[in-house]
Amino acid sequence: MQPAVEITPPPIDADRDHRQGDVDARFSLIEYGSYACRHCRAAQAVVEGVRKRLGDDLVYVFRHKPLKSDAYAETTAILAEAVGDEGRFFEAHEALMARPVRSEQELVDVAETLGIGKDALEPLLANPDLEARVRAADEEARTAGVETTPTFFINGHYYDGPWDEMSLLEALDPPVARRVDRSMRVFAGWAPATGLLLAACAVVALCLANSPLAAAYLSFWESKVSLSVGDGDFGMSARHWVNDGLMAIFFLVVGLEIKREMTIGTLSRPRDAILPGAAALGGMLLPAVLFSVIALNSPLASGWGIPMATDIAFSLGLLALLGRRVPLRLKVFLTALAIVDDLGAILVIALFYGHGFDPLYAGIAAACMVGLIALNRAGVYAALPYALLGVVLWLAVYASGVHATLAGILLAMTVPTRPPPNLRGLLAQAKAIIEPEVARLSEDATRYPERSVVRALDQVHDRIESPAHRIERSLEPWSSFIILPLFAFANAGVVVGGSSMDWRLIAAISIGLVIGKPLGIAGSAWIVTRLGWADWPSSVNAMSLLGAGALAGVGFTMSLFIANESFTDVMLTDSAKFGVLVASTIAAIIGLAVLNRSLPRVGDRS
Repeated sequence: MQPAVEITPPPIDADRDHRQGDVDARFSLIEYGSYACRHCRAAQAVVEGVRKRLGDDLVYVFRHKPLKSDAYAETTAILAEAVGDEGRFFEAHEALMARPVRSEQELVDVAETLGIGKDALEPLLANPDLEARVRAADEEARTAGVETTPTFFINGHYYDGPWDEMSLLEALDPPVARRVDRSMRVFAGWAPATGLLLAACAVVALCLANSPLAAAYLSFWESKVSLSVGDGDFGMSARHWVNDGLMAIFFLVVGLEIKREMTIGTLSRPRDAILPGAAALGGMLLPAVLFSVIALNSPLASGWGIPMATDIAFSLGLLALLGRRVPLRLKVFLTALAIVDDLGAILVIALFYGHGFDPLYAGIAAACMVGLIALNRAGVYAALPYALLGVVLWLAVYASGVHATLAGILLAMTVPTRPPPNLRGLLAQAKAIIEPEVARLSEDATRYPERSVVRALDQVHDRIESPAHRIERSLEPWSSFIILPLFAFANAGVVVGGSSMDWRLIAAISIGLVIGKPLGIAGSAWIVTRLGWADWPSSVNAMSLLGAGALAGVGFTMSLFIANESFTDVMLTDSAKFGVLVASTIAAIIGLAVLNRSLPRVGDRS
């Protein structure tokens, strides 16, 4: 689950920024734009309307981001800066937004309307200070994460909504529901957010299980929740509904991520996939071997799969705490490694941690898979048929004795992707649909578009994204911020006590995750690069790779999941969970310490 990229602008500078309104106004609207951008010109009228509605309550700031593709984009920005030195920036701004400049004569015409003659224009545009100012603004925009024009920031936050006047007004002075929604989006966009929420739920569960409320906490998760239809009854404990039901959605998202990475992502090119694939394999095998050696000839042996897993949310969230110091190649490596690791953990669960086997229900599950594949082959892109068959598949897999969450992975493999869309063709189609409607509605702005127009635009929008990507994007927030925290809350509540803990099991898991993971990952990466099968990631040294391997020792979600399936003895299950929590904490501390020492400081030339 890739974290969103955080886009943050510099704060408004009263001395440097071109602004309309007081710096201390209640609301702020910052625009990064270009005078060569037709979308900026279209948005200008909307901005004017917003300014008139809010008056002194709004400060509007315009910052330059000249289009690289236009010969006059930088020149017109320099012209605006020159006039701005006379205190008339927004006079130039409005003139340049009113008409495009595509030739030398059009540039001269605009300059003359601003009182700058042709003879004075050339030396003015050659002023190195003005040119440096515009280029510095462009670099500032790039550093802030701005990629397109216009880009708006409302009250200091990136705005990705529609540009119509009413939407901007609602975003500037939002009702309570919108304020809550924006706060949640800001939190969700913070890279460590998922890991922080998981850790918080785990700590709360651990505290409850070792408090006077322990009996209520444990009995709640063991209480039966049933679905009844007529005489039929299907029930599981609340914990099993989370572990076997909701976690199937998590595995569906993981399966879609794996599919995306193997088709168009970091695992799509064989040579690029060898290094993270080999590292992940080593990071799974060595912990399993170390665990098995310690647990040899004991009831603990069935837990060999526990230290094999990596929690991608925690690992990437912890890596994000180091900010810009982390090389991009190291992030890509750890992400690809975690994806392969997830695939390995899924195979281990499916092959070794089922309970019994019923051929009849396995046959029904196989029939569902045939139906899903047939839908895929027939080019059915609607989500509903896949969802209905997916529910039947989950029930059949659950009843067959194979772990029910495998249904999520199987469903993910059949959800269709599509060839990339022809964006130019779709843009032309959208304009053909909406431009006549705009002309028709210009006489009556209170009317909504016709339903046929909205349906046609929906079809264009649907073609932009494949069904697999759309489902992944829709479910990923639910998986990260609802399902995984619920799973942590349901499973991390372990009663800690010396006499009830199996310290041999805790030691085996800890050694596997804390020692086996980083050594297995770094060792396998070294071997395949020495053999010439893969390339060592540029800008990543051996210590940094070892630190990333230590972060991969944060097993948490998948390790807790396998711990639930490994033992029937409650004492062993609780000991295994406690071992996962202890080992993951130690691995996180070691990984961050190693990376903090091995990565260059921000601004360090090395």
